[in-house]
Amino acid sequence: MYKIRQFLLSYSILSLLGIAGFAQELTVKEGAEISYQAKNAIVELQDLLNFVTFADLPPNELKDVIANSYSSSKNQIFYNKDVVLEDDIDPAHKLGNTKDLSAEKYLNTLDVFYEKTIDASITFSDIKVSNVKKKDFIYVKVYFESHFGSKYKKSGVSYSPAKRIAQIRAEKVGTRWKAKIVGISFYDPNSPLEGHENDVALLSGPSEETGASGNTGGVASQKDIEEAVSKYMREREEADKKERESEYLQAIQRADLAFSTEDYLAAKDAYLAAAEVYPFRTYPKIRINEVNRIIATYFSYDELKKKGDIAKNFRDYESSIEYYRKALNAKPEMLSTLDPEIKRLSNFVQEISGLKTQFEAKKYKDVIEQTDDLIKQKKKQKAINNYPELYLLRGKSYLQANEKKAADKAIEDFNEAIALDQNYLEARLARADLNETRRNDVVSAIADYDIITKAIDPLNPAYHAKKAELKEKVNNIKGALEDYDKAIALAPKRGLYPYQKALVLIKIKDFTAAKENLEKSIRVEPEFAKAYYQRGMLWMEVSKLKEAAADFNKAEALGLESALVVNIQAKAMKFYDEGILAMKQNDWLKAQKSLGNAVAIRPKYAAAWFMQGQLWEKQGNYKKAIEQYTQALQVNERYKEAYYARGMARIQLGNSADALEDFSTAVELEPTYIDGLKGRGFAYTHIKKYTEAKADLTKAINLTLPLLSQAQKDKKNEAKANVLSFKTQLAELYSMLGYVRYLSGESNAGLEDVKKGLDYADNYADAYRYRGLIYQQQGDHKKAISDFEDAIKRNNKNYMAYRDRAVSYLAMDKMNEALSDLNTVIKADTQAVAKDAIFTRGIVYAHQNKYNEALQDMQAFMKKYPESANAHFYSELGFVYLNLSNATEALKQFENALKIENPYAQAQYGMACTYAKQNQWENALAWLETSFKTGKMNKDQVKQDEERYLKNLRDNKDYRKKYESLKKNYLK
Repeated sequence: MYKIRQFLLSYSILSLLGIAGFAQELTVKEGAEISYQAKNAIVELQDLLNFVTFADLPPNELKDVIANSYSSSKNQIFYNKDVVLEDDIDPAHKLGNTKDLSAEKYLNTLDVFYEKTIDASITFSDIKVSNVKKKDFIYVKVYFESHFGSKYKKSGVSYSPAKRIAQIRAEKVGTRWKAKIVGISFYDPNSPLEGHENDVALLSGPSEETGASGNTGGVASQKDIEEAVSKYMREREEADKKERESEYLQAIQRADLAFSTEDYLAAKDAYLAAAEVYPFRTYPKIRINEVNRIIATYFSYDELKKKGDIAKNFRDYESSIEYYRKALNAKPEMLSTLDPEIKRLSNFVQEISGLKTQFEAKKYKDVIEQTDDLIKQKKKQKAINNYPELYLLRGKSYLQANEKKAADKAIEDFNEAIALDQNYLEARLARADLNETRRNDVVSAIADYDIITKAIDPLNPAYHAKKAELKEKVNNIKGALEDYDKAIALAPKRGLYPYQKALVLIKIKDFTAAKENLEKSIRVEPEFAKAYYQRGMLWMEVSKLKEAAADFNKAEALGLESALVVNIQAKAMKFYDEGILAMKQNDWLKAQKSLGNAVAIRPKYAAAWFMQGQLWEKQGNYKKAIEQYTQALQVNERYKEAYYARGMARIQLGNSADALEDFSTAVELEPTYIDGLKGRGFAYTHIKKYTEAKADLTKAINLTLPLLSQAQKDKKNEAKANVLSFKTQLAELYSMLGYVRYLSGESNAGLEDVKKGLDYADNYADAYRYRGLIYQQQGDHKKAISDFEDAIKRNNKNYMAYRDRAVSYLAMDKMNEALSDLNTVIKADTQAVAKDAIFTRGIVYAHQNKYNEALQDMQAFMKKYPESANAHFYSELGFVYLNLSNATEALKQFENALKIENPYAQAQYGMACTYAKQNQWENALAWLETSFKTGKMNKDQVKQDEERYLKNLRDNKDYRKKYESLKKNYLK
């Protein structure tokens, strides 16, 4: 910061000359424009730094861009080349430990010592602009966080984010404000951006239409300034970005289209237009250089004439004619030289074109007949030497028509065509393909490519690459690699050839060289999906999963072909299978790692996300489970099992509304989805919509019954397992339906349904538990305990049955037995199925007058499962605080209960008891009345509590009568 302040002072003389007698006043609008231009300067700086660190820019292009950034030009960012920047290129530098570089030196140092990349690796974030300030000139400070995403070449060290601050000078040029950087340093928290030193008072009035500033209104408040500047910058950024992006994309589209149609002059103009919009984007610059190179060669007469001659030698007469005509456009005075040759070739093309048209129309037998006649005719005329095309067309037609001994006939014709013209490229290509694909004579195919690459077209990289492919087939690895090297040398901008070479290197397990070639492929073609895929496979070979996952994901994003996606899926499935096995072995850590690897490699692997959810659920972490199910649904929005599983997890967290939505979606996707109907019935039960719950459970039963009947008729071995599965499912559904019927007032029907369930599967533990719950709520705790015991006998890990039995023991005042059951659950229930066991134990402790232990358990429950804290929980917690003589906290907890459910009798009763203990009689009576009116309170409970909570109220002669009247009128 000291250096920047010193640098600002160095402008004092310039300031006296440039803005001597500065008496301008600024409006809020002008302040907003200055702030916008300052922020934009930082955004352009980010683009400039990415331009400098781009791997494939020619040096002369970079030199010009660097010079323009501090010189008078449209792309100037720095005030001049001597602007001071504190060096952050060396990662060791930080606040108080750095050195100063001029803008010119900074950019050149970045060019040399920053490890360049093929994509934008430098980002600025959290950009904030200070108030407009004035010292010797108008300026603002801009804070930003700088992220260098590559490495420092000298040490190979990666960068950490750096907090930076820039000073930006604003000057008015005509009616517009321009912003230039005059210094950048590390941010010093002791000199915060929000400081008001040197702030300019901005006027609320608008500038005059002339653009001159003037005192047109009062001084705006800081709040008004901040709101106005924020709004202006947001709207201006959105408008400018939209306009610039549109202009840039239109220019690029015009340029790419012109380039693809070989209209290089138009392409260059359009790329230049794009570069005007975004001067520091690399794509248009690279394309301009490419266009310039093409124009320098492609449009010369000699070059076009040469291309025409080459095409003629290849007997590609159509292309030859086209090149000769283009050559004449470049040099019309050569008409007398080229025109006769154009006419001769045109006559030949016309003579053969009819046959080619029929071949393209798949009239192969007609072509064979006509070429037979023409060959005889040309032989008689002794002109056959000029018509090897006839043999080529007939040979190709034999192959396409599937003639008897087609390959033998075709090879004879291709041999004849080549005998007539040794340089007949198309015939040699056809013969090589026939030898490779139909005659299994790869050596002969290589011989043809030897002649093609040495004598006919040695500069075509594709032919060298094909020869390499053939040599690999005969296990000539050395020769294959040499030929790929030739292809790469001829086409250094093609990613295909280093990729193909890498495949050979992988075959011989030279992974280091293979990786180098794949990276070369990616560098020259950043959107080459196969190269990323293959590099990902290499990373897998050396167990670098993170890197492999990044490459696989990039490959898929670029549009990888389906066969290779299947290979990625196979890698992911291997981890998936490992995860499933680990889950079966209760090895949670290994399962988590393996399933995590599966989704890292294949983020679109919905089943792996789903199983991660199942894994978290088994560990009792329902929040994490929901996150994983949600990921699965983002991959596959029709994954009904994931909706069901997420719904069940949400039920565990007490989120019945969202659970209901999940179950409903699952049923919408498949109306006969039995688990979806069961889950929705469960959710309806939680929100006391018993009619809807019964309807869903009944439908699920009616869908399951015919499945059982069909399985019972099936004599196959696997049918036995299906019969058992369907019977168990019916036991579950009937038990649930029975419990819902009981809750809706159909006690006898409810018990009858549970009995039906047990008739299907008398070893189904939860059927006994549901019946136990019915007995429990009827007050028959002996029968309830008997059923809970039967449930536990059939499944000693049915922790809900332990919890429910503890509740009945509590009701029977068997505290030790209740504590024993609850301790069993708390210790063993790792999945937290009965997560309220610790809360229930707190209630038991409260009944034993162990209020501190009760409070400890309830607080532990609240900390671990805050989403499950319902009105019942807060009411019980309120009574614990009341018994600990903490009336304030007791009232707070009763109020929490009523926020969740109102009316709620126990919470209202708790409010009354608390006020009674505080001798606030009116409040106590008012809350007693609201509690008693609910019909949920009974005479026995109130009588039991009188001595502890209501004694003072009962004994107070002024309020006794009202108290007794309330009991008489409302309690039974």
